[in-house]
Amino acid sequence: MQKLHALWWFVRQRQPMILELLVALCLAFLVWLYAHSRAQDTIDNVLIPISLQLSAGQQDQYELDIRGPRQVTVSFEGPASRIRQLRYSVQRGLVKAVIPCSVPEERLKDSRFSEKIVVEPGHIEVPPGVRLVLTEEGNLLQVTFHRLVERELPVKLEHSPDVRVRPIQLDPATVLVRGPQEILDRARFMPTQPYAFPPGPDGGVDETIVQGQVDLATELGGRPVQARPQQVTFSCRVHPKQKTYELTDVPVLFLCPPGFPWSPTFGADQSGKVTLRIIGPPGDEVPVPQAYVDLTKGNFSQGRNLEPIRVQLPRDFQLAPQSPPMVSFFLEEK
Repeated sequence: MQKLHALWWFVRQRQPMILELLVALCLAFLVWLYAHSRAQDTIDNVLIPISLQLSAGQQDQYELDIRGPRQVTVSFEGPASRIRQLRYSVQRGLVKAVIPCSVPEERLKDSRFSEKIVVEPGHIEVPPGVRLVLTEEGNLLQVTFHRLVERELPVKLEHSPDVRVRPIQLDPATVLVRGPQEILDRARFMPTQPYAFPPGPDGGVDETIVQGQVDLATELGGRPVQARPQQVTFSCRVHPKQKTYELTDVPVLFLCPPGFPWSPTFGADQSGKVTLRIIGPPGDEVPVPQAYVDLTKGNFSQGRNLEPIRVQLPRDFQLAPQSPPMVSFFLEEK
């Protein structure tokens, strides 16, 4: 008990000094807290994405096309705690320059129009106490407003050019297409994605009836469009655009100039006939080529000679890629 009374007496004697010490500690803490909160930090030259926001009544009526950079360079300055919070948001792409825009009433009937929009500090939301500075480079945007409409368009089946397709039945034959008015006003049909017909056994395309489904294109005139439905079914007869004919026992003739002193003949080892592969339009009739040895040009001598044959083909036909056949023959005096 005596120790407690002694301690109580000591505190009462030193009470003013203890209070002064406590007040001094509190003031020191407040000064430290104030100074810490006022410490400034910066984020220099960061790229902030730009987002244009149409008014609620026009969002489904227009498509926006920004020409130029879609980012703006910004520097931030503010309290260290706020800057840390802001840096976290910037790294995760949460900070954007959101620019409200709308189509003026006098331009509502235009299929497209352009205007310049300036990115301002007020378009970027930052924590309280943070100051931002925009660089002048990239803060001016050229924005084109494309009016969106809907049109009924007939469907066209796109396919590789090495086949002929007739007739084509499509279901549905027409689709509803949504896209920029300037594009749909000029469009005459809605193409499908290119369809590749399956090859035949020889690598070409056989003449056959093909049925299937194909997706519609997602662009017209370089601009995105949407079609409903997005896929159509088709049925068609496929004709190969080119057919390869293999002709055997094609007789070889001699083309002699007037007054030619030699009489050409084939030797015992030559039948005077060759096999040719030619390419041309498909048909029921087999093309008839003319194969000959041209003796009107060149130097020839008596006895055995070796020359490539020449081939005269019907219109729209050509030899398959190959070296012209060589034939040997004999020239005898007349």
